[in-house]
Amino acid sequence: MSRWAAFFVGVPELSEKAGISKPYLSQIETGKRQGTLETMAAIAKALAVPLDVLVE
Repeated sequence: MSRWAAFFVGVPELSEKAGISKPYLSQIETGKRQGTLETMAAIAKALAVPLDVLVE
């Protein structure tokens, strides 16, 4: 199950909303890469959640 599934959004939609490529977002999701603070902030904004929800 996608890490983003809890937010009812898939990788294609989230990558578009956050302005991040699908491959990069998938790598963050699977733990192969760490997102920068700026990237995680963009994801949080796209999900409409506080940043600390994603970076605990």
